[in-house]
Amino acid sequence: MTDWLGFAYPKNGTKDEQLSYLAKIDKLRSESTHSYKKDGPRVPNWSLEMQITVDRFKYEFKALKSKSPVVITEENFNAELVGNAFYTLRHFVTDIEKANKKAKHEVHDWPYSTSSYDSEGICDIDTVAQRLPIFAGIIDQDRKAENNGENPGAHHYAEVVASDTIIEAIGDQKKALSLDPLNEHEVVVVHYHGGGYCIESPGVYRTSAAELSNIANYRVILPYYRLAPEHPFPAAIYDGYMFLKYLHKLGYKPENIVFFGDSAGGNLVMELLLVLNALGEAQPRACISFSPWSDLSVSTEAWKRNVEYDFLAYIPMDNVRNSSRLYVAPGEPLTDKVREMFKQPFVSPNYGDFSFPGCAPMYVIGGELEMLIDDIDAFAAKNGVKQTYIKGRTHPGFDFASSTKTNTGGNSLDNMIIYEKYAGMIHVFFIFDEPDEKYAVLEGINSFLQHIDKSRA
Repeated sequence: MTDWLGFAYPKNGTKDEQLSYLAKIDKLRSESTHSYKKDGPRVPNWSLEMQITVDRFKYEFKALKSKSPVVITEENFNAELVGNAFYTLRHFVTDIEKANKKAKHEVHDWPYSTSSYDSEGICDIDTVAQRLPIFAGIIDQDRKAENNGENPGAHHYAEVVASDTIIEAIGDQKKALSLDPLNEHEVVVVHYHGGGYCIESPGVYRTSAAELSNIANYRVILPYYRLAPEHPFPAAIYDGYMFLKYLHKLGYKPENIVFFGDSAGGNLVMELLLVLNALGEAQPRACISFSPWSDLSVSTEAWKRNVEYDFLAYIPMDNVRNSSRLYVAPGEPLTDKVREMFKQPFVSPNYGDFSFPGCAPMYVIGGELEMLIDDIDAFAAKNGVKQTYIKGRTHPGFDFASSTKTNTGGNSLDNMIIYEKYAGMIHVFFIFDEPDEKYAVLEGINSFLQHIDKSRA
């Protein structure tokens, strides 16, 4: 099971609505069980509980979609109205204690403003705008809002998750869960959440962050970023970059920050590598991209081929509520110009160049049956990366010698890209507890990070 289940439960609904939801869940479980026993597993390495969980996941997403009172079209498009329809999926959180993940979390504000970042020396905003013109518009927009005494977009915050082991070693829970570095050499994981740049939040990944913190023995920091369609491209990437600058101001060294992102967050961490390179700034310690949304054109066969297996909702490109359109050009007609925007390097990593000297080592992970897998395969192929296919509960280890290194100068880790595809797995499968492959990939992530630690020692 996954502790994400239950997000469609109408907790503010009537008693009849709540009972109806529970009855539908019971019926779905019965039907899934009957199908599994009669026809066998939908996928050979799926357990009964995995199949039930995926079916329920699909149902809950569909149930929320069906509650939308208005049919959104290009003619009546309203970004705020669309955002309000995503309310439940933007505010659902997981419970570390209830899931018994042996960790704690704390939520902190991080003070974002262009004026304070300039005056405090956190970031030279004008230089950023000059070197990276894609940010010029949002910088100007945020400055105008601040000058008018308005909040530039949203309330920025971040969550810190630390394992009980880390907290006990520090001996001070408040300190262990603060945003400040524990020491000048502390290594942390910064996890940018997924959700198609439109939904979800740091809080929904608390339990996953707890698992990562326990396995890797690092604290995990999950920053908020602004969501589309109210805040379209490049707001999320800009916020991701600005949060890094805030961490640097607090005392974290770039070489001690590990990027981790899933789905849209997987896109974001890849894009941040390109952003940092374009600005002439230091790369992170490493980058882990899980089920990355690497091509926003939604043009490969897997989007239709794997709809039977994956829980993602396939929304065709000609629908104004397609996530790519909501993120890049919300409410606009699907013109050739918009389609070309999907192919911009800072929108889709598949069109970016990661061969620049010193690119951080990348660990890319995909599920064989996820709807994004053809795009992830294409990213690997473009970068000359050999795929490793993994099935079962045990990670086979790494063949670092065969990993792609497009630039051999500098550190031996530079430009290393590893790509693993997991048998029978779907999108962001690390959130599911049932499959053996979830535990294999966690073992792989730990081994990857240990290798980075040893190489950088």
